[in-house]
Amino acid sequence: MWRGILISVVVAFAAPALAQERAAFAAVSTEHSGAFNGVRVRYRADVAETLIRDAGAPAVSMVSIAYIAEGAGADRPVVFMFNGGPGASSSLLHMGAFGPRRYAAPANLAAPITRPFRLRDNHDTILDVADIVFIDPPGAGFSRVLAGANEADYLSTSGDARVFAQFMQQWLADHGRTDAPVFMLGESYGTIRIPAVLDELSKLTTPVQVSGVFLMGQAVNIVETVQRSDNIVGQAVNLPTLAAIAWYHDRVPREGRSFDAFLDQVRAFALGDYLSALARGQTLDNATRDNVAARLEGFTGVPASYWSTHGLALSKMQFRQDLLRDQSRVLGFYDGRYVGASGDPAAAVVQAYPAALQAHLSSFLHVPNADQ
Repeated sequence: MWRGILISVVVAFAAPALAQERAAFAAVSTEHSGAFNGVRVRYRADVAETLIRDAGAPAVSMVSIAYIAEGAGADRPVVFMFNGGPGASSSLLHMGAFGPRRYAAPANLAAPITRPFRLRDNHDTILDVADIVFIDPPGAGFSRVLAGANEADYLSTSGDARVFAQFMQQWLADHGRTDAPVFMLGESYGTIRIPAVLDELSKLTTPVQVSGVFLMGQAVNIVETVQRSDNIVGQAVNLPTLAAIAWYHDRVPREGRSFDAFLDQVRAFALGDYLSALARGQTLDNATRDNVAARLEGFTGVPASYWSTHGLALSKMQFRQDLLRDQSRVLGFYDGRYVGASGDPAAAVVQAYPAALQAHLSSFLHVPNADQ
């Protein structure tokens, strides 16, 4: 699993023109094996089309990439995964977190990103305990709205959720998995998609029961947690992120603590004394303000004087500019491990994941013309 320290953001992607003439996607199935979490698994990779119909006519071609363990019984869990956008492909989750192979991103960007991409077995995938189905919305990856269908029907929150629900129901039926425990994992806008899909699944003639969901980089209550001015909850819940990045860059004293013990202290402080101090605002006495600012410096490496003069608040975007200011360096926008002189030092890595997926599809899954 991607263990990098991320600065979460929600990115809106513009959907391309979607409607296309009907041309059946030629399914590809290949056999593989790997050791995941210490378990040797033989599995099949299926890149295949699921047709979604509207009023009996084919309307959407949903092309998914599924990894299914050899001998998987009807009761083996299935996890449907998708990224956000809306309109983004699942390449980041696929090649950066949960696929059986992943892109080996360089430890620092002093090493250029070159082709061919370094792909390696992902020993931390969950394929040892569940089958995985990566889904792309219409207009991303190979999925598309077909000619004759109204593409606007699939560009709303409800329309997007409806096609995902129909896909999941059809995929489970086609693979004899209607009795399997079903899970969904969504990232960013995908966490907003999940409750909408749950609602659509409940409306089906034969409802699909979901056993659980995973919200990664959750955005369901983004209004409450985004770091807007005077949003004290956003400041408190994001403090552990700042602290973790500061630890990674050796800007805080270790004091014999493990990383996990350090973060436990940060979390307790964030939702205790820190949130209380933020709630008191201008009524906070100077002694308490100074104490809280000093503790914030100890957890983030940012001077107490800064915290004191900025209302004990610091956004992640300000933090990425300030943490290494004494070195004239900034942190990556998407991944706080990377540093550079300006801009987004992590951009090249983030942009490499879709291309790495193309290489994986071409060289490992043998999908024709995947890298074009």
